[in-house]
Amino acid sequence: MKRKTKTKALSWLLSLVLVLSLVPSLGLTAYAANAYSGGTGTQPDPYLISKVDDWKALATAVNDGTDYSGKYFKQTANLDMNGVDGLAPVGTMDASFAGNYNGSGFEISNATINVGMTSGEAVAGIFGVLTGGGSISNLKVKSAAITATTGTGGWDSAYAGGLVALAENCTVTSCSVSNSTITASGSNTFAGAFVGFAGAENSEKTAFSKCASENNTVNTVDYGGGFIGAIVNETSSDDAISFTDCYSAKNSTDAGTHNYGTVGAFIGGSQGGNVTAQNCFVYDCNSTATGTGAFKGIFAGDITYGTVKATNCYYYDTHELTVNAESAISKTADEMKSLASALGDTFTDGELYPVFGHKHSFTYSANGATITATCSEANCDLTDSKVTLTIGDPANIYANDNSSSHEFTLEGLDDFNSATGLQVSADNIVYYKGDNITNQIRENDVRSSTTYRARLTVNGVRAEHSF
Repeated sequence: MKRKTKTKALSWLLSLVLVLSLVPSLGLTAYAANAYSGGTGTQPDPYLISKVDDWKALATAVNDGTDYSGKYFKQTANLDMNGVDGLAPVGTMDASFAGNYNGSGFEISNATINVGMTSGEAVAGIFGVLTGGGSISNLKVKSAAITATTGTGGWDSAYAGGLVALAENCTVTSCSVSNSTITASGSNTFAGAFVGFAGAENSEKTAFSKCASENNTVNTVDYGGGFIGAIVNETSSDDAISFTDCYSAKNSTDAGTHNYGTVGAFIGGSQGGNVTAQNCFVYDCNSTATGTGAFKGIFAGDITYGTVKATNCYYYDTHELTVNAESAISKTADEMKSLASALGDTFTDGELYPVFGHKHSFTYSANGATITATCSEANCDLTDSKVTLTIGDPANIYANDNSSSHEFTLEGLDDFNSATGLQVSADNIVYYKGDNITNQIRENDVRSSTTYRARLTVNGVRAEHSF
């Protein structure tokens, strides 16, 4: 049986340890000072990634040796990579990314990343190598074409992932990969729609939560998965590599006719050690491998060297694959449509299967006549994760009008109330005459012959408009 990949996979962890031991001498380069759209890299003032050139600068800096450990990035716009030539992954086997990248719910779309080598270790993904306590959150990858190619020697390896090629000692939260093609070719290949390969050793933790892989195509020679290609857990803890509130849906993984191809709808296979999965599911994924000694499965293609410890996990399978997960529960297509309540608050029922729901968590601020409610939760569907309410200029105000039909406007009222669940109305506006804030008056006492103030207080913050 072909198992040289196990020895090779373990070696990449040793390579990363060597690389990380050199990091303290590298420091931040000039890239950090002026290559981005703003920010200083601190948590309250992150580097801003607002355009394609910012992203390319990040890749260049990391691949030149700046790992950004302890630094923060925030994406502020969708990045469409269509027609952008020569894109490189952020991080290589010799220079990993260890910073904290927040996609803010924005997309990276239409990226083509092709890493080809005649020998050695090729890594291809939006991020190449994520290590050192680094994190990625709130990022959507759509319509990417990711390819890693290497030679056919015994120590040649290719790692390809839609989001990350290689992940170790890191966290990935609230990210997704969809409608993408991921390919690894050569000898010792690891390809996953979301992550190519994940590892952990000593006391490290590599954790994925609230992440989705949908409608992707994965091509491999050795290991391939609808979510992750393969894992190696060198710790004594089953949860050193964990998946919580994650799913793989409508993905296709193919190892072709290659001997001993190992493919799974969620994980291709374990190179050593167990993993845990909680509140996860697989929906109608096809895993194909027709060569001699091939392995195919739902939660894992092969569990010879480690298994999937599943808690509250489900699957819908139309391809008669082996489950290869402890305690995973089979569901029909109709049952999948109403499964969200069983999975927990993270999910809501979608058309075919559960999808990530969103519960706003607002903080309120006021500036002039405008009150802003800003949502701090991931995957917020509001534009820029916020909604505003503004006191507008009144209409139909006359010098001697004694009616109560004055039209004092609140701009954005319907959207504000719908998003926040509040019941704000123009009746909540308080009026004052002149600069005397103790001189409160009725709305229909407002006249055009003097100056008035309109004040609105929502959740402890106050907007004010003079007219």
